[in-house]
Amino acid sequence: MELTKIAQKTELIIFALQNLIQKEKIKGLKDYFGKINLDIDSK
Repeated sequence: MELTKIAQKTELIIFALQNLIQKEKIKGLKDYFGKINLDIDSK
C-alpha cells in the first residue's frame, strides 16, 4: 500500500482488479497482432 499511496484495503483491491482486467484486455488485443488486414482507402 506504500507504493500506490492507497490508504484503504478495499481501494487497493479495486485498483489491483482494474489493473488485472486492463492487462488481460491488452493481452487479448496483442493476440490479434498481424492477423487483421485493414484495407484503409484514404481518399
